[in-house]
Amino acid sequence: MTRKFLTLSLAALVFLASCNGVSETPAYNVYFFTANTAATIVETIFDQEVGSLIEKPEDPTRSGFDFVAWYLDLTQTIEWDFENDVMPNQSIVLYAKWAPTIRTITYDLNDGEMINETYPTTFIPGSTFVLPQARRTGYLFRGWYLYDQV
Repeated sequence: MTRKFLTLSLAALVFLASCNGVSETPAYNVYFFTANTAATIVETIFDQEVGSLIEKPEDPTRSGFDFVAWYLDLTQTIEWDFENDVMPNQSIVLYAKWAPTIRTITYDLNDGEMINETYPTTFIPGSTFVLPQARRTGYLFRGWYLYDQV
């Protein structure tokens, strides 16, 4: 009886030691890289199980840019599909892709007219150009001003 008890005790001890409180399914981390310190931070997902779907985080924001999507590679050729792609058996980095926010330029001529027929009507962050001059009979053009829209 003692020998049987010792054998069972030893087997149980080996089994418990091999578990060591660690899941048999390995888990890895998902890092989100926004590539700009002006963008909002997306927190790392720790201990993501292999083969599971990754929960899509809120889209990050960055002044002057629109968030496009998350990509598995730095060159942004492999888009991550949160509804179908599953966690691989290694930690991964998902890279944010940004597109400049194209803004529409609206000119309030205040009963005046443009001097030239061609002038910019959109603005992309990082681009530079000179705004056109306008004219109005009896007035001197001083420049364009930005006012909040009502």
